[in-house]
Amino acid sequence: MSTSNGQAKPKASRRVFMMQLDSVNLPFVQENLDQLPNLKQLFDAGKLQRTKSTADEIKASAWGSFASASEPGTHGQYFPLQWDPETMSMHRAIDPYWGERLEFEPFWYEFGRAGYQCIVLDPNELMPHKDAPVLEILNWSSQENGWATASDPAVLKELQSKFGRRPIGKEIPVKKSLAWSKKLRDQAIRSVEKKCDAILWLAQRQPWDLFIACIYDLHRAGHNLWNADDSHTSAVPKDALLDVFKAFDQKLSTILDEIQDDNTAIIIYSLHGMDENKAQNHLLPEILKRLNNKYLETEMEMELARPKAGIMSFLRKAVPPRIQYYAANLLSERVQDWVVGRQYHGALKWDQTAAFALPSGDEGYIRLNLQGREKLGFLPNSGNRRTHFVEWLRERMQEIKVTQTGEPLIERFDLIEDLFPGPRSYLLPDIILQWKPNRPVAEVQSEAIGTIKGSLQTGRNGNHSGDSFAVLTGDMPSGDVGANLKKITDYKTLVGELLTQ
Repeated sequence: MSTSNGQAKPKASRRVFMMQLDSVNLPFVQENLDQLPNLKQLFDAGKLQRTKSTADEIKASAWGSFASASEPGTHGQYFPLQWDPETMSMHRAIDPYWGERLEFEPFWYEFGRAGYQCIVLDPNELMPHKDAPVLEILNWSSQENGWATASDPAVLKELQSKFGRRPIGKEIPVKKSLAWSKKLRDQAIRSVEKKCDAILWLAQRQPWDLFIACIYDLHRAGHNLWNADDSHTSAVPKDALLDVFKAFDQKLSTILDEIQDDNTAIIIYSLHGMDENKAQNHLLPEILKRLNNKYLETEMEMELARPKAGIMSFLRKAVPPRIQYYAANLLSERVQDWVVGRQYHGALKWDQTAAFALPSGDEGYIRLNLQGREKLGFLPNSGNRRTHFVEWLRERMQEIKVTQTGEPLIERFDLIEDLFPGPRSYLLPDIILQWKPNRPVAEVQSEAIGTIKGSLQTGRNGNHSGDSFAVLTGDMPSGDVGANLKKITDYKTLVGELLTQ
């Protein structure tokens, strides 16, 4: 047998099985290993390797960084819904609309072209490629919504007929009742069982050298079933999150029985973590609106026409969560994205907007409305004017305090050009904020903004952290296994070593 380029097909030194437990909290897993016997077996037999993740700064960049083996300034992904300066609107990062601006080839294509047999199930935030040299299934049962596609549509059709069209379902970020959370727990248990059954089916269906399987049900459960008690949180049944992990652990045994042998390396990994939700995004659009007006009036001496409040922001606060949930299920994803865009930017007047907020998971994203980059850019892109505004904004943001406690709202104010330079950094937010309070707050104040009140509406008890790790076990080369696995962008190198050494 030969590869597509005529070369002899290589013989892998060993098979490599990778299972991504997406966005899980490592301490939570470790504390409960006595109730998770199959994970405990892997942890006890393997080497735990902590890794540096681009999610430390940009949470949702982790998937693109892993798959492309590069950092966000190179691959350009920062969130499922991303800002487009050419249309002054937002589009899904995996929408073909972006074309080459956001497209990249995942690292497993290189191994597929070299002749290694690869199966990849549900990698997140990837555009489909018609000529993928691997069996690749996208968006079947993943965290982000989207149409399922596959390099072999017949396999996808058979998979869906056996295990359902989308077992994980949709997530609508609204505050949930105890009864609602119980249903989410039960759905997560059914969904993770379906995903494990699908992994086992694919592993038995055809030979493979590299198998990458991504599980998002633990991620979904972490958002909704994290044990937290605050005014913004959903009501959660006792031990609901652990119940989902137990269900996964039970199914894991069937997968291990199939793949564990003397010739298979096993990598259990997470690209970012989960922790208590401390997002303050509900306050950022209003903060930026007031600071923007303050700057234009005091530093640029402009008279401003006051914009009206956006109707979408009003509806988000006024419509009951259950109605929002049913509406979201009825509306298409494109309509939902349009609603989010209107909520964030519908009331802005671009000819008097220097900076604006972008949607994010829990960090704060700020985009500068730069002349020459944004289609309707306002802020001059000359070094002096831009630098003056950014430093003025930094000082004003650092002055904001939480009314109740007096602690600063902002822990870090980072420029993307310092964090992730690269050819696609212009597609990223210009400024990344990391919040200081460890829980969402309801009121902040400063001399520049006055007092701003608001409450987090997502109902998410848990949210992403930058913590990432891998457990390396099974047939591993002798020596310091994983010594070169320092960052989540290093997995490509590790897989290459395992397949060839």
